[in-house]
Amino acid sequence: MIILLRSRKKEYTIIEDELFRIRLTALMDIFCHMLRFNKKDAPPNENECVYGFLKGKIEGTTRIVTEVETILHHPTPDFEFNEQFLQDMADFNARYIEEQSLDRIIGWYKSTNATIEFKAMDVKNHLKFQNLNPQYVGMIIDPQEFLHDNGYGFSVFTLLPDSGGEINIMSGAAKIPWEIMSIEEYKDSVVSYLKDLVFKTMERKKFVTELSEAFED
Repeated sequence: MIILLRSRKKEYTIIEDELFRIRLTALMDIFCHMLRFNKKDAPPNENECVYGFLKGKIEGTTRIVTEVETILHHPTPDFEFNEQFLQDMADFNARYIEEQSLDRIIGWYKSTNATIEFKAMDVKNHLKFQNLNPQYVGMIIDPQEFLHDNGYGFSVFTLLPDSGGEINIMSGAAKIPWEIMSIEEYKDSVVSYLKDLVFKTMERKKFVTELSEAFED
C-alpha cells in the first residue's frame, strides 16, 4: 500500500508494505559518526556531513541493518559517490563473502545540514546503488532535528520506478517505514557494544573511526 506524507517542503510517497529494520547499535554508530563532525550550536554550513554504508540483509520486502561501515566526512551534503566510494562497497562485500557472512551492503547513509529530503544529488547517488539492486535504500539523518526535536531525525528512502519499471535521474523518491529492532533479538551484542563504549571513553578514543583511520593507533 502507498500513502502520501507531506514534509516541510514537499510531499512524499510512503510504501507501507515495505519495512526498514535497524539494530540500535547500528543506529548509535551512525549518530556517533554524525555527532563527531557536528559542532555544537554552529551554523548549519559549518557542520561537516558524514557518509557510510548500511550492512545487513534483505528478507522479502524488509531490509534488516545489523551494522554500519563509517566511511568519510565531507564539508557539504552534496558529495557525489565516486569510483572509490563504490569500490569501497565492493571491497566490503568481498570481505563478507570471504568471512562466510550472509550480510552485504544494502544501502548508504549520510547526515545533512539541511532538511531531511532526497535531493538531486541523492537521486544521482542512489541510482548507482539501486541499479545494482532495486531494494537498496538511502538513509538521511539531520543532527539538528535529532538533537533538538522530539523525533529520531532520520528517514529512509528509495526511488520509484516509472510506468515502464525503470528508474532514472527523474525518478521520484519514496519513504519506507522503519523500526528499531528489539534489543532482545541481539542482547549479547548490545552488552559487548556498551563495554566497548566504556573502554573507548576511559581511553579517550573516538567512538567511531572512518575507513581511512582503520589502521591508525
